[in-house]
Amino acid sequence: AGPPVHVLANPMSWVFQKLFPSIHVEPRMGMSRGDFAMIVLAELVLERGCLLACAKHLAILFHTAVLNVDSANPWIFKHAKVLLVNLIAKLTGGIVKDTSSEARAVRTIERMVDESGSQPLWRAEPVVLSRADSTDKLSELVRLILRALRPSHASLVDDWAAEALQWAVSDVSAAPRASRSFQ
Repeated sequence: AGPPVHVLANPMSWVFQKLFPSIHVEPRMGMSRGDFAMIVLAELVLERGCLLACAKHLAILFHTAVLNVDSANPWIFKHAKVLLVNLIAKLTGGIVKDTSSEARAVRTIERMVDESGSQPLWRAEPVVLSRADSTDKLSELVRLILRALRPSHASLVDDWAAEALQWAVSDVSAAPRASRSFQ
């Protein structure tokens, strides 16, 4: 049977409902294929071999996670936070007990995510014409991620910067994403 008429405008929500019937997704909340993939990857990234299979796409995963931590859809921002924490945990592999600046950055990111609870990390707001209030929070999060990753994953940092720049100049149909990518 096909999707009910009221979800034809948002087919990914219907697919999500079929795969996860115990989880309610508001039909009015948009969910793209990319959002759906991010949700699944957030859960899989800790599995053995998943990170190796996704290695060449880590820059995209980090960029997608950071861009979605302020989504209006709770399923998207919650899983963006999970993806971010899981990627960092997997890539830094146990430095949390360490006293290095990388370990302090990891602990600060985890605390930021924990303290936000069931809310986005910051309020979604237009950033096209002026400096948004969330700019400082976004900048701090990215600085912490870079501090945690830079020592052992310098190429990932460069790849992520290139990916963000590409999204910023090529994603003209989504001005908020392009603006966030420039930030």
